[in-house]
Amino acid sequence: VDPVYSDSILGQLEKAKSQYEAANSGSKVVDFNFGGFGKSAIKKFGMSPDSVSQLIFQMGYWRTHGECVGTYESGSTAHYRSGRTETIRSCSTETKNCSVAFDHDHQASLSEIVDLLKKTSSKHVSLCKEAAQGEGFDR
Repeated sequence: VDPVYSDSILGQLEKAKSQYEAANSGSKVVDFNFGGFGKSAIKKFGMSPDSVSQLIFQMGYWRTHGECVGTYESGSTAHYRSGRTETIRSCSTETKNCSVAFDHDHQASLSEIVDLLKKTSSKHVSLCKEAAQGEGFDR
């Protein structure tokens, strides 16, 4: 069965397509496979790979927009009866401080950066544990 669309619907579809193409004409998606290290190396430094991933999102946004913003990450509450998910909000003072320290205009020392990375990871692990206990922000 082939659907039949009215001229009005076809016009709206064309308009939506044009708006989509205009909005995305300046966007570029690039696939990058980083092979320098992985989660094992991150764990050797006593950090959570997930916290590093979340920090990367914050740093990218910081470099692009000059601010950190709330992001959504789901955390499981499956160990509770009828438990589903809880929201982990990974944006914190620690992620902002770390993002600023990695910024080109900031003159953080290597020891300061290592300390900030560990603090950021520790905070993220705490937020994940809170969410798993049903103490997240949004639900």
